[in-house]
Amino acid sequence: MTPDPAALPCELGTDPSTPPEGKPQERLNEAHSVRIEELFRDEYTRLVHYMAARTRSWAEARDIAAQAFAQVLEMRDPGSVSFLKAYVYRAARNLATDRAKIAAFAVLTCIRSPIRNR
Repeated sequence: MTPDPAALPCELGTDPSTPPEGKPQERLNEAHSVRIEELFRDEYTRLVHYMAARTRSWAEARDIAAQAFAQVLEMRDPGSVSFLKAYVYRAARNLATDRAKIAAFAVLTCIRSPIRNR
């Protein structure tokens, strides 16, 4: 017995998990952008000061803060994070840790490599 096409939940060949014409997704992305904009206005200066205390460099702190906000803004599924402030701070700490590891490795590599003056 073949099902009645009118009784099917969606047209054949379409994916029911994707929103039609992308409109709900666009609204979700717009809402996410607004949340990030508000968070940026409220927390960017605090995050820079926090990172400056950790990195001892204002330039590094500003760069890390900007990169953390950019990372959150580019999220694929913004609805999966309910506490954006905590997520931004965690992203910034992770970025600072990664940069410190890279810098430490570079120093160790320079120390271990033989220097030839010839």
